[in-house]
Amino acid sequence: MNLSHVIKTCHDLDLTGTSYALVTMIRIDAHVPQEVGAKMIVTAAGLHAGTIGGGKLEAKGIQLAQQQLVDKKHAAQLHRIDLNQDLGMVCGGVATIFIEATIHDSWSIAIYGAGHVSQALTNLLVSLNCQLTVTDTREDWLGKIKDRHGARVKTILTDDLAKIPATFPEKTYHVIATPGHVHDLVVVREALKLKSAPYIGVIGSTVKARKIRATLLEEGLTREETERFHCPMGLPIGNNTPEEIAVSIAAHLLQTRG
Repeated sequence: MNLSHVIKTCHDLDLTGTSYALVTMIRIDAHVPQEVGAKMIVTAAGLHAGTIGGGKLEAKGIQLAQQQLVDKKHAAQLHRIDLNQDLGMVCGGVATIFIEATIHDSWSIAIYGAGHVSQALTNLLVSLNCQLTVTDTREDWLGKIKDRHGARVKTILTDDLAKIPATFPEKTYHVIATPGHVHDLVVVREALKLKSAPYIGVIGSTVKARKIRATLLEEGLTREETERFHCPMGLPIGNNTPEEIAVSIAAHLLQTRG
């Protein structure tokens, strides 16, 4: 696994917010079935790329790397592995491996609607350490997101927005800015079912907020439940241009996250 391949693979994992560990063979004593400098990249799912020799040694390296990811240990770890004593291998060599973990603490943000405000908001959020997904019923608007940001932003094209909120991790921040009131109501209704969602915001005015809450109350939700979403969302800063609305929403998300 040459250096350019390592850099590209790590870069691709960084873009998707995937945590990974880079395992490097840094010392060999006696017989070890690999060379110094051999590398592999490990994710929570297992070996992602490269090799440090295969067999029991590689399996041990994968186990140690995955444990480091589970423990969220950012600091590099050094491991000395005796192939005979530790792994029961006939060869009596000793391998020393160096494990560097890159942990992406998952801050999941779901944006519903890919219109002007969402386009501006996406431009801001891609610079943060978050997993960003934009959902819309309109392929052309999602195409603008793809063209501008590529793999850094996941896009979902759907004709049934009600099915989407439940597919996200439980701590996802939900930003609702669909093309119209009816679609907003569909999404906020489902998002409110996610009791652990730290943020649910709907773009619009106080009049719109009253209408949505009145509808939800008629449907049987409690007043406390209907107060869980922000509308208008965003901090009371800036003007009504998409760019400044986006700044106010991004600031509100950061303030909520703390």
